[in-house]
Amino acid sequence: MVRIGVVGCAHGALDAIYAFALEHNAEHPSEPIELILCCGDFECIRNESDLQCKASPPRYRHMNNFHEYYRGVKTAPILTIFVGGNHEASNYLQELFYGGWVAPNIFYLGAAGVVNVGGLRIAGLSGIYDKGRYHLGHFEVAPYSKKTISSVYYVREVEVFELSHMSNVPIDISMTHDWPRKIEDHGDLDALLRQRPDFKTSIDADAFGSPASEFLLSKLRPRFWFAGHMHVNFEATVAHATDDTTTKFFGVSKCFRTTACMEIIDVPARPEVSNASTQPAKIMVDRQWLTVLLATHSLSSMSKDHVRLPTKPIVLHREDFAWVDQQLEEFYTKHHDNKTHGEWITDFEMTALPHGEADLSNPQFDIGNPQTDTLLELLKLDHIVTRPSGDEAALVDFEI
Repeated sequence: MVRIGVVGCAHGALDAIYAFALEHNAEHPSEPIELILCCGDFECIRNESDLQCKASPPRYRHMNNFHEYYRGVKTAPILTIFVGGNHEASNYLQELFYGGWVAPNIFYLGAAGVVNVGGLRIAGLSGIYDKGRYHLGHFEVAPYSKKTISSVYYVREVEVFELSHMSNVPIDISMTHDWPRKIEDHGDLDALLRQRPDFKTSIDADAFGSPASEFLLSKLRPRFWFAGHMHVNFEATVAHATDDTTTKFFGVSKCFRTTACMEIIDVPARPEVSNASTQPAKIMVDRQWLTVLLATHSLSSMSKDHVRLPTKPIVLHREDFAWVDQQLEEFYTKHHDNKTHGEWITDFEMTALPHGEADLSNPQFDIGNPQTDTLLELLKLDHIVTRPSGDEAALVDFEI
């Protein structure tokens, strides 16, 4: 059993989130929160350059205090995992496109990602759905234009396609920012509309929620699905006709600067991995997800045109899994002094100066990340939608 604190939109309120969790743990020492999951709008803003890359009116751009966790003045007391939303330091998240540590003990799942923690397999999809951008490549590059700053966070079909290849393994938790389309049909719709009557127009027009998440809900059939974005609490239970399983959905409201909004949920580990829990909780790699990344990497694109995907799933061969296993084995043998077998392969590395130290006259936006280099090197893959760390070559932002 893993006790999880689920946050909807963090909006940079890390001090309030951790204070709430620590107060709970002090009151319930035998049943502590072991893991915090945040469903987007995390706002990991390191400095003024990051703040310029957040899609919001200037009056809503606040530095908050993530930079204190980034620079090590403060440390997240509980392992924290998050997906991206539509109000983020998008340039920093693009550095860690495949996931990684944004600060010590704070982990970003990437544009899409799957990891294991305490015997739970956790899948995540960042961003929100937009029909007009869904089939395009990741063409946005910082510094963003007025148009690209509002499209860089849109979900792309290629990541949804990749996650759909996890349908043959049990997913315990899925995390997204926006809600799956039609999820309101599986809960108390009247109660939802009493809280948010403004939702009725989009619900009646079948425009409420994400078709991409709706598709993944039917494919992955996770035990739990957590989401934010809508700034309201909502629960639903989805019964899957294909295998008689159910998904418990929690839409969680937003945090304020000094007030956390957190749902505390106990998630049992699967029986076959009940002894796999590590104390304290650690991020563990998922070999199937790494194999999916290997098999689908050629589909990655920075094109602003429609990206054509296969009409059928890509077949993952036994040889593909064996090759990934070999790469991991070689990595852990080489790094046995600081990595346990199966542990996530990268560590946090600071790539930009934090608030108060950054040179405001020379802003840095697109600088790569050694963690991304390490993951791609492990899988012998090239940078396509990312750039190598330390690469000073100029990148041009597209207009669309």
